[in-house]
Amino acid sequence: MSRYLSHIHLFRGLSIIMIVCIHTRNSYSWSNTMIEDFFKVLFDNSTILFVFIAGFLFQYLNNTEFNFGKYFTKKLRFVMLPYIIISIPAILNNLFLKSDIIWMPESIQGNYGLEVAYMILTGKQLGPFWFMPMIFIFFSLAPFFLFVNKKKFYFYVFPIIFIFGLFTYKFGYFSNTLESFIHYLPVYLFGMFASFFQKEISKSGQIILPSLTILYLVLFFLEYNNFVSVPYLNNFNDAANEPFLVFNPSMFRQLILCIILLLALEGRQSKRFNIFIILGDYSFGIYFLHIYVIIIIKRVIDIVLPNYESNLFSYLILSILVILISSTIVRLIKRITGSKSRYFIGS
Repeated sequence: MSRYLSHIHLFRGLSIIMIVCIHTRNSYSWSNTMIEDFFKVLFDNSTILFVFIAGFLFQYLNNTEFNFGKYFTKKLRFVMLPYIIISIPAILNNLFLKSDIIWMPESIQGNYGLEVAYMILTGKQLGPFWFMPMIFIFFSLAPFFLFVNKKKFYFYVFPIIFIFGLFTYKFGYFSNTLESFIHYLPVYLFGMFASFFQKEISKSGQIILPSLTILYLVLFFLEYNNFVSVPYLNNFNDAANEPFLVFNPSMFRQLILCIILLLALEGRQSKRFNIFIILGDYSFGIYFLHIYVIIIIKRVIDIVLPNYESNLFSYLILSILVILISSTIVRLIKRITGSKSRYFIGS
């Protein structure tokens, strides 16, 4: 079997598009909340897809031979180093241009060294960067994940973890790294599960795919029309005071989408999907850079159109623009730095 999985690369390309669309939507007020709610349901929690892919590829690429030292060193060089480099503008902004940072512990305020360390370790310096400290917990636990990568675990232990995961919702910027890890642990293991049983899943695809698609659409309808309640963290107070476990139908729906995309994209290698292959190649770089692009575009719009409200057309245009600009920057950096580009942008 080839070690390169084209459909997983397509999957990753789609995932980064959805993540960009989340943050583009969040950056503006909307003139029509019905349209906003549609995209909120469609794209929110799309980080689940990214983590699912991470688990899938970890199991697929490391199920025969594994050297933790080499594995972790690569993650430090190609994930942690770019994370630190690309965090520099955000860190400097928080240190010298912002005041009254509510998430910074009072005990370390004024100590620049500790403030920088806190930002790097929590990802609080810039919205989407909460993901980086969390994913490093997964990297650090690689030997554990290999240890549990057995049929008995997937049959007897994983179902319990999976069900538990359907009741988690505390993750992200307003939460903390440990809660985010707990939330995404079932997702990562689900990706490993899908890789372990990929032949069985693929063989059952003709039955599974239509059934899951119908189930996904039903859940989407219920969620969009508020027939089911989805828990969200809207601020730091929510993260501190809301119950730890609440049923999260959005989590269930996005996990179903993972299998749908896994099956629907299998065998797709046509040139017409080249754009998604490229976005898959650039995914880490786009993840690192897109929020800067969104911030700059928003500041320009605030100056030119101070009363701007997003709508269907402008939202799609802005999302495409953010992806194009981010991809172009990644491409330029890759051309300038050549084979060293992964040290700077992870791509």
